[in-house]
Amino acid sequence: MPFISISSLGIWVIRECDNRPFPPDFSTNQLVMTASSVLGARFGNHVGDWEHTMVRFINGVPQTVYYSAHASGTAYRYSAVEKSGDRPISYTAIGTHANYAVCRDLRQQS
Repeated sequence: MPFISISSLGIWVIRECDNRPFPPDFSTNQLVMTASSVLGARFGNHVGDWEHTMVRFINGVPQTVYYSAHASGTAYRYSAVEKSGDRPISYTAIGTHANYAVCRDLRQQS
């Protein structure tokens, strides 16, 4: 039986929730931001979290990429994700800190 080497490389980052002003066409009913300020400190708003992107290798060859998103995430084949050179790209969106494999408009249509 041949030897199979399976390894993973994870990149962990603490990401702030991106609370930039929303574009004029962003529907405010899609995201409710609640925060209070006491002595200049913000309370009551989830403002960030640890997130990670992980690449799984089999015999040294990248096979899958996992993008975390809050308490879950999504895995893709390495060949299917966008890369810079051979490194997978991870995106975040306005109002979140989750990782996404694609850069697109995910707003719900009303």
